[in-house]
Amino acid sequence: MSLNYINFINFKNNSGFLIKSLAEGQISLTEYILELAYYYEVITKAIDAERDFRLSMAILKSYQR
Repeated sequence: MSLNYINFINFKNNSGFLIKSLAEGQISLTEYILELAYYYEVITKAIDAERDFRLSMAILKSYQR
């Protein structure tokens, strides 16, 4: 995964803010869970994209030999 994308994902990890907002009653438990689910969905898609890229590169490199 590109370093810029990893840094962006880490920057967007606002779970600390979500916990604080939940504790202070600014968001509901449902909103908290939905936000975390969205974050983990993005992480999963990024990991899947990286895997697919690396697999494709391995296949292409196998034809260079």
